[in-house]
Amino acid sequence: MPRLWAKAKSVNLDIAHKPAQFIADVATLYSAEVIVFEHLDTQGKKRGSKKQKLHHWRAQAVQRIVADKTHRDGVRVRRICAWNTSRLAFDGSGEV
Repeated sequence: MPRLWAKAKSVNLDIAHKPAQFIADVATLYSAEVIVFEHLDTQGKKRGSKKQKLHHWRAQAVQRIVADKTHRDGVRVRRICAWNTSRLAFDGSGEV
């Protein structure tokens, strides 16, 4: 079974690298100064024998990879509280 879990780990790492590379490329294309991520709380348990191991753990990896890739270009990465981010307007003018 270790070989099977090693393959699953490499597939999940590849899944994390692709969107991270896309986010970093778009940020450098549009000369972004800051990339903002929501700080997501991934607490809780998933039912099943190995589901917990494969659930919610790549979101943090994508943010870490984006931070590493964009740090070279001088782009900052910030994490904000996810509370009310969907309800408030993106320009800061108030509720949508």
